[in-house]
Amino acid sequence: MLLIDYFERTAANSPDRPFLHFVAEDDSFDVHLSYAQANEFASHRARELMAQGVGRKDVVALLMHNSPDWLVMYLACQKIGAICVGLHSALALPELLGMLESIGAQHLVNSNEFAAIAGEVRAAKAGITVFGVTTLSTDAPVSNSPLLPRCADIDEWDGLAATFTSGTTGGAHKAGLQTNGAVVRAIAGYIECLKTDGHDRIMLVTPLSHSAALNWGVSLALMSAGTLVLARRFSASRFWAQAARGRPTVIWTMATILYILQQQEVSDDERLALAGLRYMFGVGSAPRRAALEARWERPVIDGYGMTETFGTLTDFSHENNPYPNACMGRAVPGIDLRVVDLVSGRECQPEEMGEIVARFGQGFAGYLNNETATREAVREGWFHTGDLAFRDTAGRLYFVDRLKSIIRRGGENISSLEVEECLAKHPDVQEAIALAQPHDVLGDIVLAVLIPREPEREFSLAEIQAFCDGKLSKFKWPEAVRTVSSDQIPRTGAGKVKKPILLRSLFNAS
Repeated sequence: MLLIDYFERTAANSPDRPFLHFVAEDDSFDVHLSYAQANEFASHRARELMAQGVGRKDVVALLMHNSPDWLVMYLACQKIGAICVGLHSALALPELLGMLESIGAQHLVNSNEFAAIAGEVRAAKAGITVFGVTTLSTDAPVSNSPLLPRCADIDEWDGLAATFTSGTTGGAHKAGLQTNGAVVRAIAGYIECLKTDGHDRIMLVTPLSHSAALNWGVSLALMSAGTLVLARRFSASRFWAQAARGRPTVIWTMATILYILQQQEVSDDERLALAGLRYMFGVGSAPRRAALEARWERPVIDGYGMTETFGTLTDFSHENNPYPNACMGRAVPGIDLRVVDLVSGRECQPEEMGEIVARFGQGFAGYLNNETATREAVREGWFHTGDLAFRDTAGRLYFVDRLKSIIRRGGENISSLEVEECLAKHPDVQEAIALAQPHDVLGDIVLAVLIPREPEREFSLAEIQAFCDGKLSKFKWPEAVRTVSSDQIPRTGAGKVKKPILLRSLFNAS
């Protein structure tokens, strides 16, 4: 079975089962959809897409906020066999054009809010169909056309979706491709670990363009015949009121969001929301698991995964951890993981540090429209994650560090090279270096270390952020700036900046 088959089966067998509760910023605008209603809307949208020329294996990019429309369009793409790629809602035009080019998108679908920038894409880029969709309304009648079942020609090797990632290639955009079969196999293994079923209500507040929300959370709900509780975006002030209305059994989110919520005073809405909550899943929350569980008296689960693998690769067997490193658990059923020596590639012994590799095709299916990047990441049938870890004698993994040059701000992965390339265009900058400055809540923020062309020149944060406006998404802007001279930069013999040493020296000096 494919992911869309699970959805269509539930719509046929349990048509009135709740599929979606969209918790709006104002409760009077909440939207409720049953599986049958969602199937009707998805059939209607699929016909609209086909009328625009969308076919099997076409790449359809979505530019819209979290909404019922987003999910319905995703289902519509699955019915046709098109590959759905969500785009970040804060992209500047140059970034948007670059991303569309990198994935070979034939179609861009936008909501009303993005009509202006979609029009700029239409004017700037030939060869792509750009069309907007009106906001879905449960009050509006759906076409009387019969339901459209998914295309019978789609198979498990066809692409389902792709999600963008930033990695060591820097500003070069890459989108990890997920195939129908790989998604179903991996999520089935995680359902076995989490014991989710049709009674579960899974709440998502992070963008559906992110792997954690789309490929983990949505897939989990569809395969479990559960209900999605979806917010347009995360709001610290509204979260618990929305959760109280949505009555989740599972909150599926990022560690940063849990850290923010942890700092709030307990409210009546929070108490109400917790009444039916079974657990929280927080990506990256393992280092603070004990404090989070003490705060909410609910299990807080973390699993190891990344954008390329579309889902978590490990279970949550973290109890009795004798090491200071975060325990990531064991590989879930259907996933093969190894820890290999960085030089020889041999499998490491217990407690010997190496790189985590995952069998190609089980999770990572390659980068969409980018064979070169795929060949660099996959060697001898194994996807190299760029993450360092070790195993214990029971086969559990313990995270050590990351090899990739990524700044991880909250749930966002920011390429340091992309930021550096932008800042280097400033007329007074001789060299720009982007570092990951630790932050208590966000994990990292972007620290811009700038060497001026003229020794007396000093850069302010306001000036640099103003320069980035329109060139980078706001979440990629530097949030700290240091002006230094060239002789303060430690380098290798080849002239490369020793970033860890530079970061330590800057903070030791201050």
